[in-house]
Amino acid sequence: MMRSQRIKRLVLSLSIMMSACSGGNSDEGSNKGSNTSANVSAEDPGADNSGTETADGNQDVEELTLFINHSWYPIKEWKGSVADKITEKTGVKLKVTVATDDKQLPLMIASGDLPNLVFTASDIDRLSNSNISYPWNELVEKYAPNFEIDPTRVAINTMEDGNFYTIRNAFATEQEWENNKYALGNDGTPGIAVREDILKELGNPEFKTLDDFVKLLGMVKEKHPELVPLVMDKNWIESYFMTQFGIEAGFGSWYEKEGKAEYYLKHPKMLEFSNL
Repeated sequence: MMRSQRIKRLVLSLSIMMSACSGGNSDEGSNKGSNTSANVSAEDPGADNSGTETADGNQDVEELTLFINHSWYPIKEWKGSVADKITEKTGVKLKVTVATDDKQLPLMIASGDLPNLVFTASDIDRLSNSNISYPWNELVEKYAPNFEIDPTRVAINTMEDGNFYTIRNAFATEQEWENNKYALGNDGTPGIAVREDILKELGNPEFKTLDDFVKLLGMVKEKHPELVPLVMDKNWIESYFMTQFGIEAGFGSWYEKEGKAEYYLKHPKMLEFSNL
């Protein structure tokens, strides 16, 4: 199909891209993208698609479809103060669909039934295709020439055709590491961010052990009963504390011992951790 006949969309993953297939034989198609993408015309991705008027009457609101390719994702609707502020600033609101399983996006790509926007951590290579997605570099050059993307990010996201279709997250440049001395480098295992203002208020108590940490949480609760002293994702609590005990806690159930794979339950520090 000729490029001028396609509907293209923007895709975001743990990256963002624009998708360009059209479903069926319609010139407009019903594409649904992966990551987050916006349904716009192939001739003019920035064209007004006649949205609805806002309360102040100053701008139209365009509704774009968003497919989130993470079945665990907790946000099912575009609502709340953050969503409202984004809509206010951009004139865009999103109709959110969360994946039911990991088969849904590949089927959507194969059928050409893609949304305007897709948020995903998988199928990036398949989506990074000018027949499916808008190249970011073309869009930035034409519609947002002042939008700056670090050259390192551009380099690592550029595909064989010379275009980049998304900017993956969970990446920091060398300069960003230098500018943020408290940043935590890891493979996905979480760290704990501490509020320095409260620590100073409590006299900067030392905490080098788990008992010290628990004591500190109690001090916070006593000083500020209205606060929740510790907030952690329930899916990451175990792996965080396993790491503190020196147990590798990546995405698998194995660790390396003398060049061989061992099941994590056999780790020599596992017994100490299990008595936590």
